[in-house]
Amino acid sequence: MLLLRDIDRSAAVQAYMQRTCDELAGALCGVSAPWQAATSASAAESGALAPEDVPGALRGGNLRERCGIFYRLLHAEGERRVLGELLRLALRGAACARALDAAQLRRAAAAPSSAPWDAPGAEAYRVLRAAAAARAHALPLRCAFPPLSVRELRVHGAREPVLHWTTGRMRWEILPASAFARRALGARERLVAGPSGHAHALMRVMRIFRSFRLDMWLLISIVWLVGADHHSIHEVAAAALSLGLHAPPRVSSVRLARLVLERVDAEDALQWG
Repeated sequence: MLLLRDIDRSAAVQAYMQRTCDELAGALCGVSAPWQAATSASAAESGALAPEDVPGALRGGNLRERCGIFYRLLHAEGERRVLGELLRLALRGAACARALDAAQLRRAAAAPSSAPWDAPGAEAYRVLRAAAAARAHALPLRCAFPPLSVRELRVHGAREPVLHWTTGRMRWEILPASAFARRALGARERLVAGPSGHAHALMRVMRIFRSFRLDMWLLISIVWLVGADHHSIHEVAAAALSLGLHAPPRVSSVRLARLVLERVDAEDALQWG
């Protein structure tokens, strides 16, 4: 939790997220009814927001709210329509789309980001957890990080002590005899639900922004998914590594994230110092 807190408090991380949100908001000025695709009022989904709360969360929400908006808008419900409209704007040279990479948009639109990530050994490392046992693994409200915003509480219910979110731990059970589990546990890595398809999908689609930084999206995705008990740091890092993030040999996922955070904070200090 200390690592998540430090990422969330990082001025460099927050400034990068704000810049990306501003770039998305600017590009969406040329897209018809964008918030319909970015909305989820289902209390079973972490970061769920009512339609009227999406613009406010994009302007100043927590990292989980904002990641949820990006994920739903560009990967899940909205990807085919929204990516297509953004591509048309970029190809026209529209001023609102200057922050977007047309080549990456073309790739994303041609090969929808909803295509599943074929993580190594994905077919054999986990099984669906029995429904009767799932609720025992629900996340208490006080354990979510960052704490739920007023917008999130409007969907969840402020007086509910246990979150309605269907977390990764509730959905999946890791098979301890699998090669994935043996390797991870042998390296003393924590497991929750297996390599993160959500992190992989979001990191991949966010390449449409010219300002894309894989190291930043590793840190942001850790807060998004680990703080909601969807995945462990090791499982989020696996997605970033598969997409080309460099890691020193034999370094733990927690140490890798700490090294990345130290680097981005040092770069920020040099820039503004």
